[in-house]
Amino acid sequence: MDFGDIQLRPAHTLRGKVLLSDGGAIPPDMHVSLFADQASSQFAALSADGSFEFRGLPPGVYEIAPAVKGYRQTNGVVEVLVQRDVTGLTIRMEPATDRP
Repeated sequence: MDFGDIQLRPAHTLRGKVLLSDGGAIPPDMHVSLFADQASSQFAALSADGSFEFRGLPPGVYEIAPAVKGYRQTNGVVEVLVQRDVTGLTIRMEPATDRP
């Protein structure tokens, strides 16, 4: 079968780390979500030191949302422009406090 020409697009890697402001360790089974308008969402497990990695990303703007029990993002929504491999992204989280 002839499917015509197949176009290959560059794919990139996004690596980062979630840091907890109180110096705590990342609990087991926590993750980070990656969202983009052009693609479906992806999830990656957080390692014990908070590191994560997404591979095979097409160029674009991505929203990243970590989920760590008992913590919330310090600076709200994190957006990243991926036009090449991105390394060293740091997302800070602080203990969640219940407010009346």
